[in-house]
Amino acid sequence: MIHLVLIKYWHTKERDELVDNTASTGPQLTTMLMLAVTGITLISLGAMVARPW
Repeated sequence: MIHLVLIKYWHTKERDELVDNTASTGPQLTTMLMLAVTGITLISLGAMVARPW
């Protein structure tokens, strides 16, 4: 009986930690993606402007 309670508690604790990790890395990933897209857009715009047509 005690073992079951411990296993259940450990699983919920681990799941909560996973949720916390996902919540903290989610915004960082979004920011990285936004920066990458902005950088690519700026580079392609710069290349278009730099061409002498």
